[in-house]
Amino acid sequence: GEGDVDGDGRWRGWRTWWALPTGVREADAGEAGGAARGDSSSGEQLPLRETAARLLGLVAEQRAVYAGAVVALVVASAAELCVPACVAALIFAAAGGDAAAFATSARLLLALAVTASLAAGVRGMLFSVLNYRMVARLRARLFAALVRTDMEFFDRFDSGELTSRVTNDCQAVARALGLHLNVLLRNAIQMVFGAAFLVHLSPKLAGIVFVVGAAHWTLTTRYGAFARRAARAQQDTLAGVSRTAGEALSRPKLVRAFGGEERETARFDAANADVCAVAARQAAAYGLFTTFGSGLFQGTKLTALLVGGSMGLAGLSDGQTVTTFALYTEMVLGAALAVGEQAASLVEGLGACERVVRLSELPSSVELAESKHQRAHDTGDAHERHPSDQRRFMGNISFQDVHFSYPSRPGAHVLRGCSLELRPGTTALVGASGSGKSTVAQLVQGLYAPDSGRILIDGTEMDPGRDLRWLRAQTSVVSQEPQLFETSVRENIRYGCADATDAQVREAARAANANDFIERLPEGYDTIVKAKTLSGGQKQRIAIARALVRDPRLLLLDEATSALDPESQALVQAALDNAMHAQGTAGTKRTVLVIAHRLSTVRQADHIVVMRDGAVAEEGTHESLLAARGLYYDLRENASI
Repeated sequence: GEGDVDGDGRWRGWRTWWALPTGVREADAGEAGGAARGDSSSGEQLPLRETAARLLGLVAEQRAVYAGAVVALVVASAAELCVPACVAALIFAAAGGDAAAFATSARLLLALAVTASLAAGVRGMLFSVLNYRMVARLRARLFAALVRTDMEFFDRFDSGELTSRVTNDCQAVARALGLHLNVLLRNAIQMVFGAAFLVHLSPKLAGIVFVVGAAHWTLTTRYGAFARRAARAQQDTLAGVSRTAGEALSRPKLVRAFGGEERETARFDAANADVCAVAARQAAAYGLFTTFGSGLFQGTKLTALLVGGSMGLAGLSDGQTVTTFALYTEMVLGAALAVGEQAASLVEGLGACERVVRLSELPSSVELAESKHQRAHDTGDAHERHPSDQRRFMGNISFQDVHFSYPSRPGAHVLRGCSLELRPGTTALVGASGSGKSTVAQLVQGLYAPDSGRILIDGTEMDPGRDLRWLRAQTSVVSQEPQLFETSVRENIRYGCADATDAQVREAARAANANDFIERLPEGYDTIVKAKTLSGGQKQRIAIARALVRDPRLLLLDEATSALDPESQALVQAALDNAMHAQGTAGTKRTVLVIAHRLSTVRQADHIVVMRDGAVAEEGTHESLLAARGLYYDLRENASI
């Protein structure tokens, strides 16, 4: 009937309400799909036992602290377990007028209180130490995994989301292992040994308690499964908030220029609503769990007292036994209730841990993994090392029929049979937007591997496991948008060569036309670089100094002046000219790859490569290409260069 339909609708609505938001919106659906296919944070749930086993490895690293904490926990729990029996003996000694028994019970109770207090303090301190050490270790492990993983991973994930994993998720892991596990173990000991004492006192009354305990365990298991899913959803939605806020707050001028304040506020409100939706369901589930758990707790106490009292009235038990049983019943049920809550919280924490576990086990990019392996096994004998550790880079790079598409866009072929040669001197790479110029520069750096074809270094095919770190040590890059760290100008330049002296830092700054303006800064080279400290041209010149301080054999300039005003362009271009034509410390020419739109830069190049649709269309000198009246000629006539 109509009432049945309404009832079914209400039931479906109730079940629908419990569905947990994922924090993934339409714009992110593609990323989430890609993430699910790889070693990421968005795949299927890891088995609970597997997640716990991996996290216990962190505990094992702090085994001494953990062992001390467990010993203190056992001592405190044992002392607390003896308190109810001592309290009952004290009460009945006073009631019976037995002064000696009363004094003995009082001294014992005092000793138990002091022991429990001291042991609890040591337990709390050691678990706190374990907590902060584990979260520091886990964050370090997660960050190390992220910073070493393949570049394609960063094509799929936003930095705001990854930052949320490093901060929020790691804190959830520490809370699970440092707090919930601590309280759970303490109450589990009291529950198990208290239950054993109940059986000793009265098997019949203990049976009543155990039946209710089994019902409570079933309730805890069901709640724990939901809490784990909710924790995953909560971490996802928090990451969504971080991502949305980061995008808007990192682009304030863009948002203001396009009047996007309302739009960004709406996006943030929607992401924030997802967090609130998960929190509302967590609150409702916890409320139901607590209601039924407390009801079972109070009902069992009442039943045990009624049955025990009836046994006392019938002469089947004495008053001290019934009192002792009542006290232990309250302890065991309270411990069982706490175990249920902490087990649910621990499982909830493990749900957040899954993300961290997956990310912290991301494989390192092949060259970093190989380098780590080499450092672990290197005997230090030069003749046993790989030849790339000893040979000198001569500056020759060859692309042979290279095909490539970005892993995040496997169907979009960026390079299609690209073949080109880089030699000492300056090679300019020109072409329309999307022709594959910047991709060539990224492949030269080894940030990605070609889908097919070969890349040769001085005539030898590149071995990613050995050659990339060796090649990068002799390579510097200046990109279109200079990226500096929030540290001193000196340390930003020294980032290119960690052991560079102050004199070398200043020499690199002079070569980049940066020394004069740096010395005019409030603290000179010690000025901290912040978002508004430097202009775009000043940032670019510091980036050039950073590239030059390591005296690179290979210099990559990726449209380094295209985003600057004319005055800044002139200063930066002069610095680039110095960099391109300077001799290395060994007196040999650098290999310079320039991606540029300025005709003056291109004209000075020793060799020009013109790209179209991911392949080399033509190449030669400025004069020969103009004479051929081909694509290069058309680009110049159309003011594309």
